[in-house]
Parts: sequence; structure tokens; C-alpha cells
Amino acid sequence: MVNNILYSSAHIRELFLEIKIKDWNGFVHGTNTGKLNFNFSEMGASPKGTLRFLDDQFGLVLYDISGQVSDDGIKFSGKPTLQRDDLVQGDIEIICNLTPEGNLRGNWSSTIGTGGTFMAYPFGANVDQSPAPQVPEQIFIKRISLGFMQVYKNHIIEIAEFMKKEFPNKDIIVTYQAKDKPERINYFRDFIKTTDVSTLDYLKLFVSEPELGGKGINKSISIELRSHGSNDLIVQGMYESWVLGQAQIAFNFLSQYADKIRSTVHKFLAPLQLAILLVMIIIMTTEENIVSKTWLAIITFFILYIIPKLFMRFFPNAIVQVGEAKLSAFKKLIFTGGNWIAGFALIVATVLVQNYASRVAQAIQAFLDTFLSG
Repeated sequence: MVNNILYSSAHIRELFLEIKIKDWNGFVHGTNTGKLNFNFSEMGASPKGTLRFLDDQFGLVLYDISGQVSDDGIKFSGKPTLQRDDLVQGDIEIICNLTPEGNLRGNWSSTIGTGGTFMAYPFGANVDQSPAPQVPEQIFIKRISLGFMQVYKNHIIEIAEFMKKEFPNKDIIVTYQAKDKPERINYFRDFIKTTDVSTLDYLKLFVSEPELGGKGINKSISIELRSHGSNDLIVQGMYESWVLGQAQIAFNFLSQYADKIRSTVHKFLAPLQLAILLVMIIIMTTEENIVSKTWLAIITFFILYIIPKLFMRFFPNAIVQVGEAKLSAFKKLIFTGGNWIAGFALIVATVLVQNYASRVAQAIQAFLDTFLSG
């Protein structure tokens, strides 16, 4: 699989030594994100130069870098040269390879613990070199389930700003639907001004742009929230490292809006239902009265199937509020504690059935006997 994405090791050293381009521009992903520029003062087997990195959050940093080309790739080490009192900087190490398109792609790390991936593109005309092998174009897709979510209008703005960092020149497309209203599609700048909807059943934020050298293939980020359905993050692109890295960054960012209580309880709901079913089976084996067994079966069905369906209906998987800043404290408590209430109700119902099922069945049996005999 590596040979489908990168040159074979036999070509790396030969091809890079032939490249005379001194300026390379690209993007950094990982614990830090932003734009980079390699400016080489010397090329060949031991390239040297300056690395400029414009961090999206911390601003500009500069490094003197020196490298070594081998059959396994190109390895650079760098030391910061721009002293800043407001920023802790460390030495960096970069390990990269050439792609069939003639770009640099690899990983970076620093002595202060930061790290990630990057891609850099040559600026200028390449020297004559043997044609790159034909690589089948491919699309990598990473889908991550977000669990239960609670977002309000200010959170949606924060999510959109996060997406714009990766796609600064592209508009975010918003697809949304409120109860009993048709689905709508707007640009984010128009959606955020909407005043005729408050609670949404469905919200999708989508942004994409063409891949560099992708021949019509787009890279994209999509976030979908459903009140009754799965909440998903979907990242798509031609380069596996970008897709995996961006998916993890986006998931970490979106985790702050997760309904952690419901997500945790949901993990234990299936074992709880199984335990209730086993208890009911044990109780039924001790009952000899067919009416008692029938009522136990009906109550078991109600507890294991009807109650979860009701809570899925009344306690949505995603709470999306755009009409008011926040839910009332009472509503938020009810929504957040929905599965706690469901679990408690199941346990109480189980105890009541265990203690009173025989008594209720006997009363029903007596009523039926009286009614039929009369």
C-alpha cells in the first residue's frame, strides 16, 4: 500500500537529489495547525534552509533546518531562531517522503511534545525527471460517531469558525430541518440570521474544496446531528494522513459539546436490559399460573421494548437550539438525565414486578373466575 502512495525507496534519493526547487509551501496538521514555507539555501544530499511556520493560534515561528537524504526518505532537524517571550518553543524533527505528484509529505514532532503531519508543494518548475508512476486516484473517508450531543447557537458559530480554519476561502453549507417544516439549505452566513426556527431535528454543516492536483476530487468535512438518529463526523480526502489527522482534530474539538452523561449511561443500557430479561425468565420459571406468566411476559415486553422507544421519542440524540441561547435549566436537566430516568424506571419496574406480579396475577385470576362463573 505504501508504494501506491509514495515513491519506492529506490527512487527517493535519486529523485530528490535532482530537484532544484528551493521554495515549498504547504499546510501543517496535528497539535498545531497552520501554513508553512520551506526555503532551502542548499539542496542535494544534505539540504539546509529556513522553515517558516504561521500557526493559526500562536502566530509566526522560524527554524533553521538541516537534513539528510537517504533511501528511506528525507530527515530534517531544526532549531527555533525567532525568540518570543510569549511562546515556548522546542527543537523539531521532520521525516518525509516524495509523493508521485512531486510533493513532500510526512510527520513532524518537537521536543516539547507537539507533533503531527504536513504536506508541502513545490513552487516553480521541476527539472526534467522520469515520469511518476501512474497511481490510481483514491478517496479516503473517516466516519466517527459523536454520540449524544447538545449544541446551542453560540456553539454552532464556534463549530463553523473551527471548520473555516481548514477551509478559509470556502463557504459552509448548512442543511437543516425543524419539526413540521421542510428541509432547507443555506450558506452559513444566512442560516445564522434565521429567526423562524428554534429547535432543529436535523443539522448538517458541510465544507469542501478541490484537492491540489486532485483532478476534480474534493476534500471535505461534514458534521451531521439528528434528534432521532446517529450523530456523525465525516472527513474525506485523497490523502490518508490528512483525513485521519483532521478527523481526530475535529472529534477532539466536538467532544466539548457531547452529552457525556447520556453517552455513558447508553453504554450500560443493553447489559441492563439483558439483566432484566434474565430476572424475568427466572421469575417466570417459578410461576405455575399461566395468567401470571402471561402478565410477566407482557410487562417484560413493555419494559424492554416500549419504555426505550418512548425515551428515544422524548429524549433526542441531539439537542440543537438556534432560537434561544440555552434551554431552561429544567429542560436541560430532563434532557441530560433522560437515560438516568429510563434506567431508574426500568429498575423500579423490575422490583415491582418481582414483588407484586403474583399478587396482581391472582387478583386478575379471581376477577376472571368470578366474571365467568357469574
